[in-house]
Amino acid sequence: MAVPYKRFLLAIYNPVVNRLKHYWKWGCVYLIQPWSSCSVCGRSGPKRYAPEAVPEALIQMWGLDEDGARAIRSKESLICPWCGSKYRGRRLASVLLYEMSQKSYCYKSLRELACAKESDRQPILILNWIDGLSEILKGVPNVVQTEFFDGVTSGEIHKGIRHEDAQQLTFPDATFGCVISSETLEHIPDLEKALSEIRRVLVRGGFHLFTIPMKNSVERTETRSVLDSDGQIVDQIKPRLHHPGGTWGWPVFTEFGNDFVEVLRKKGFMVCMDRQELPELTVSQISSICPVFVVSEQSKSS
Repeated sequence: MAVPYKRFLLAIYNPVVNRLKHYWKWGCVYLIQPWSSCSVCGRSGPKRYAPEAVPEALIQMWGLDEDGARAIRSKESLICPWCGSKYRGRRLASVLLYEMSQKSYCYKSLRELACAKESDRQPILILNWIDGLSEILKGVPNVVQTEFFDGVTSGEIHKGIRHEDAQQLTFPDATFGCVISSETLEHIPDLEKALSEIRRVLVRGGFHLFTIPMKNSVERTETRSVLDSDGQIVDQIKPRLHHPGGTWGWPVFTEFGNDFVEVLRKKGFMVCMDRQELPELTVSQISSICPVFVVSEQSKSS
């Protein structure tokens, strides 16, 4: 009788304690952190810095100092209490709102954009799940959410989400006005092929918004790993790096350097790197942690 009784108590105790910890954590955030508006949901509130968002193993493998570690952890956290968006998701949302506002109505938040008339909103393709941003746009007409799943045929619905391989998209030419990806391009074995596919599905004047992991100390973009003829990973640079855990997660095929803008331009793309950080970042005295790339084509013939 003692064991079932103990299990019964634990079944009640653990959820209660975890919930109290959650309330305590957010309670401290509400009392200490300044409030700011969220470009995703449009609501105001404090943003929670979560150092556990990036494991120490990745920090060490990347060779980041204390400032660098805080920067990448801020990029992967500063969580909105209302929609759960991370900082990089809100950066993408703010740039998307700006770009959309150049073509139509001036939107104050992604939620407002989601509620706009379909005719006022360009078709959008989201290549990977982005916390907060994907939830707000889920089910919105002419917005397609996709994800990559191993062993699934492109175009199929898996776990309620459409599977797509960026290297071989199943959409017709000139389908979308905007393609969005976040911390994804580094995990694609054939990056050039993926960029070509993204370019193919964009309408004339369309653009690709994305964030990628970058370190200021890395000057040149380099290939860390490739796939051999059998589909096995071959390391060009060791040790093998994974995100988000360093030693676990998705393997990194490309390490991006400060020259990546020029690399894209040589391939015929027009590139703008938006470095305008959100106001919430100035309070933490961190700068330039999450540039957003705005990439479009120069011409169909390039």
